[in-house]
Amino acid sequence: MQEVSGYVHLRRYGKKAAGEHPIDVCGDGQVVYRGQRYDLRVGDKAGKQPGFGHHVDGRFLVWGADGWTLQVHHSDGRQVEIDVHGGKPIALVGKYLVHGDDIEKPWLVFDASSGAELGRVEDQRGDVMRDMLMYTPDAFDPHNASTLWLCEGSRLAELDVDRRRMARTIEAPPDHSFIGVAALADGHVLTRLRTLDAKAKQDRSGDRLALYSPAGELVRELGCDALAIHTLGTDRFIASLDRQKQFVIYDRTLEPIAHVAMHEPLRDGTNLIVALPSGREWIGNRCNGEWDHYGEPALAPTSAAKVKPAAKKPASKKSPKQ
Repeated sequence: MQEVSGYVHLRRYGKKAAGEHPIDVCGDGQVVYRGQRYDLRVGDKAGKQPGFGHHVDGRFLVWGADGWTLQVHHSDGRQVEIDVHGGKPIALVGKYLVHGDDIEKPWLVFDASSGAELGRVEDQRGDVMRDMLMYTPDAFDPHNASTLWLCEGSRLAELDVDRRRMARTIEAPPDHSFIGVAALADGHVLTRLRTLDAKAKQDRSGDRLALYSPAGELVRELGCDALAIHTLGTDRFIASLDRQKQFVIYDRTLEPIAHVAMHEPLRDGTNLIVALPSGREWIGNRCNGEWDHYGEPALAPTSAAKVKPAAKKPASKKSPKQ
């Protein structure tokens, strides 16, 4: 294994017992968490930030007062109202908003600039998955402003949002299910592969990482008890091995190139990875409301937000000798 050094724990944020909340990435070193914008370069809050679903291009979402409409706030100050009848926004992709209004129906696509409803995704699987879990597909945004990757259990599918159809699909092997998805810019796709054996259904100790080529062919399998996977930059993957209390970084061939220890992990370790665009840093989101910033040492906070040294205690006065 080629060891690559240079990734360290940079800072811990959040408060214990606050509960897990989404972390929106606004750009390298800029994130939004629980209504606050954080500047990771100085290690401190940078002011209140309304809305959720923040995009790196400056857009974000706000629920209307009625709870049924969704406002898309554009970076130029425009506000576009969309009648979504509640539900769950999935992602802003290019000029579109992908929205889930019903867990058992394909997603809806809206024009985020005009608010017009364009229709549902035509070939999204909406039945109960083979592992008998309700249809709640994971979505991964490769930041190409045109597609979303979905993990539908029985297959991985790349959604062409403009056409509202899958541009590419990868079927799971018989008696197996996919869990999670991460795709590189060159088309390589990583997922977790689990057997559908009833006894092992909720047991991830036998999970494998499965790497697929741009042509959809299985390139490599690797036994790995990972809880979360993500891309790191344009040519690497990162996995959270919570039970081993470490992150492992892989190259595009699934060769491990770096191991990074989790900082003061909980009993079950970090359960979610949020990668920042440059590939030089990521966030480990913990289930207790705290989250940790990892990356290259040069990205560490530079302000006075660092812990101040403890004040020196005054020297005790000796009593005079008798």
